[in-house]
Amino acid sequence: MSAYARKYTPIVKDLLLQRVDLTHATLIEMGHGWRLAAVIHYLRKQGWPIETHGDMRGVAHYWLPRGWKPENLGADAAAPGQIAGDGR
Repeated sequence: MSAYARKYTPIVKDLLLQRVDLTHATLIEMGHGWRLAAVIHYLRKQGWPIETHGDMRGVAHYWLPRGWKPENLGADAAAPGQIAGDGR
């Protein structure tokens, strides 16, 4: 995993779990970096069922399905602020 994903994955997880309508611009405005799609890709590989919708400007909006929680991943799921399999 890249240093970028290690740094921003916990932030993106927390925002998704808070049900924030997450876009690239949202993350930048919060001062949390600029490669949201890379973190979304990583989380999907970890089993997070992140949904995406492109608005009419071509901006991707990311969210989790209603009612989904990390424990739905099973024993390997990480708590908010942790990276799966990281042991932190």
